[in-house]
Amino acid sequence: EIGTVYLDLSPRPHKFPHAAHFVIRCGRQCNRGGGGSDSGRQQPAVALVCNFGGGQQMTSGSSALLSHSEVETFLHELGHAMHSVLSDTQYQHLSGTRCAMDLVEVPSHLFEYFAWDPGALSLISG
Repeated sequence: EIGTVYLDLSPRPHKFPHAAHFVIRCGRQCNRGGGGSDSGRQQPAVALVCNFGGGQQMTSGSSALLSHSEVETFLHELGHAMHSVLSDTQYQHLSGTRCAMDLVEVPSHLFEYFAWDPGALSLISG
């Protein structure tokens, strides 16, 4: 296991109204145990919070279809999540999206390109 990504994608009353990536726990290298040897990593956990579906409630057996804009938004936020989950730093305050402002959007913009690639869309749409 490299980390956890929680998904909260459906709208509901009083929910945060925008799409966002929230860090619950940063990933970082840990020194667990004696002798000063690195023997572990704190597993990161992040949440992707979005409001897809235009307020329509999904029913059992119905298809969960996203608009192209929603797919692009989801992939953008997933880029932030992967940045946080795959980050491997010694200090948690430098982990994931806690980096230089000119770098913070690079993974999310890269993931957005998958929304425009027919092969990638075919793969993720099952």
